[in-house]
Amino acid sequence: MQIVVTNTFGRSLDPLKEIAGEHEDLRDWIRFLDEALFYVADPEATAFNLPMLERFLSDRLPSHFAFEDYVVFPMILELERDPLLRATIRDLKVDHASILMDARSLTTHFHRTMDGDTDVSDVELRAIAKRLGNALLRHSAKEDDIIAPLLRKHAGVFTLPDDLPLLPE
Repeated sequence: MQIVVTNTFGRSLDPLKEIAGEHEDLRDWIRFLDEALFYVADPEATAFNLPMLERFLSDRLPSHFAFEDYVVFPMILELERDPLLRATIRDLKVDHASILMDARSLTTHFHRTMDGDTDVSDVELRAIAKRLGNALLRHSAKEDDIIAPLLRKHAGVFTLPDDLPLLPE
């Protein structure tokens, strides 16, 4: 059986390699988030760290989730017709939505703090960041345990149509 992928969202056709790399990078981003929070009381340091962190939270993370939701998960469901797996993937997509909501909330709180809004407490900001970091770690571990073995099992069945333009990575 061959699965024809019609959109890779500019990513590698090897979904296992893509997800493994992103999940490895995730640990670095969580460390970076912790460091950024350490400096939250210092507007200059926060201003320095925020653009890179915001790109991760607003661009890279949603792009990673879109790749999973619209490329990886449908491929797996096509190959594995298991109702329990279908429910698990539904739960992973719910995780994606919840994580993205916390990512938007954290970014908003960072901006409010930098703009001098004193109603945003360090405690509140750190609580959102901790919840987000923990959710990301739990979620990526779940995908590593459930999705990665299925991608290994079906390695080599994904092909691209000849006329599909790929975006540079």
